Amino acid sequence: RANPVEWLVEYWTTARFLMYFDMAWLWFLPALWFIIVFCTPLFLLGERYKAERMQQIYGAVAVLLWGGLAVALVAIGFSRRFAFYAVAGPLSAVLVARAVPLPGAHGC
Repeated sequence: RANPVEWLVEYWTTARFLMYFDMAWLWFLPALWFIIVFCTPLFLLGERYKAERMQQIYGAVAVLLWGGLAVALVAIGFSRRFAFYAVAGPLSAVLVARAVPLPGAHGC
């Protein structure tokens, strides 16, 4: 039995890190990329800078990404209910971000 803290300290402070480098953690990089792509409409629609001009473009990006997400989920075998709730979460976040009164870009 080893103490996890002691094991981590030994792993990171000795050559053991180089000898036992495990590439299994790299699965997370494409997952992180997909998370960022599908969260982009949250950032764009929640942004208040030049919102009047860019609102339709950002809305179209959101519809395309989230609609594609829903279609892809149903296509790979998830239920329609699951796809609906997968899209309803980010959509509700956008609605809350738009409803919260925030100061404008110039602080007034």
